[in-house]
Amino acid sequence: MFGKSNELFGVDIGSSSIKLVYLKPKKKKGKTIFELESIGQIPLPREAIVEGSMMDSYAVSDALMQLVSEAQTKIKNVSISVSGNAVITKRMSISAATPEELEENIKWEIKNNTTFSPDDVQMDYFVLPSEGNYMEVLLVMAKKEKVGEYTGVVQQAGLNPVVVDIDAFSMYNSFEYNYEPFISNTVAIVHIGASLTSIVIAKNGAPVFIREKDLGGDFLTETIQKEFGFSAEKSEAVKKGETSEGITKGALKGIMEMVFNDISSELSKTIEFFSGQFSDTALDRIYLSGGGSLMDGLPDFVENKFNLPVEYLNPFRNVIYNEKAFSSGDLEKNAPIFTVATGLAMRTLGG
Repeated sequence: MFGKSNELFGVDIGSSSIKLVYLKPKKKKGKTIFELESIGQIPLPREAIVEGSMMDSYAVSDALMQLVSEAQTKIKNVSISVSGNAVITKRMSISAATPEELEENIKWEIKNNTTFSPDDVQMDYFVLPSEGNYMEVLLVMAKKEKVGEYTGVVQQAGLNPVVVDIDAFSMYNSFEYNYEPFISNTVAIVHIGASLTSIVIAKNGAPVFIREKDLGGDFLTETIQKEFGFSAEKSEAVKKGETSEGITKGALKGIMEMVFNDISSELSKTIEFFSGQFSDTALDRIYLSGGGSLMDGLPDFVENKFNLPVEYLNPFRNVIYNEKAFSSGDLEKNAPIFTVATGLAMRTLGG
């Protein structure tokens, strides 16, 4: 079932770096499991990607080629994702129908209840648990122009983009595979990237609400850089808890709390909106992921703010790997950075 021609690897093209994960799918007792074959990350030049738009596609494709070369894989099929202003999500109640009728009804809804033409977007949908004569559908629309930018960069790197997903669904893929005992819970997954924060609330094994905000870890790095005159590299290290001469944790506290409050505010709005639609459901747990989530002190701040258990999402929690090839300590430390890439790597051709 899983020949090399059918394999792919996940590539998360972010605004500050590209992350790659290659998982080998295997069958065990009738169930698909994944083994880690390769993992990598490479920084992108500043402003190569701005607000999700490719400003320097050659720099991005060159970085991707280098990353793939370092991964030492001959696989050419790639699963990628888009996010930010390239993606629109919408919950809809649509009369129950056959799959063919449902797709036609969704196109009608797009044409009559959104500002987009069905011809301008690529769409997909997730049927949510529902009762009665109507289907609850989470509709996802991605602008074809933006999808074309990302697939073009992948092709420019000599690769074949066979799957285009969205960050939010990829995050959920990582959660679903690794946290099966908690699938029935209601959880929030907060993925903080360099310039974008994506929030997914999942209930009973399905993502039911998605929100994205132009806010990420770069803002804190840039603020530290301006306040203390540090280099970007040093500011990034301080952000993650490294001590440095001329700066104390006390001096950082006000700056950190300003950013933490902004992130918490967005999460509060998301939870309030979710609660308005699901008044009988309370949030059980919050998972943090993304490179920006590694800001020193953020988990404790969020836990105190919402009075809920908070932990980092580990996309390798149930992934098997060769301990001689991969250090378990390094994997666990950097795991949240690879949440989207891992979810993408779990996709299969045609699935």
